[in-house]
Amino acid sequence: MGKYILADNQELTRYALEAIIREKDNSSDFYRASDKTGLVEKLKEHETP
Repeated sequence: MGKYILADNQELTRYALEAIIREKDNSSDFYRASDKTGLVEKLKEHETP
């Protein structure tokens, strides 16, 4: 199981990347960020020790 943060302001690109990853690993968790601020927040929330 993987955790992925998809950070792209293009909705279609985020959707396509998620679909490609799900083909390989259907049990993945996805978090979406549409801008730099959102990306930084997601990285802090899901930081691994």
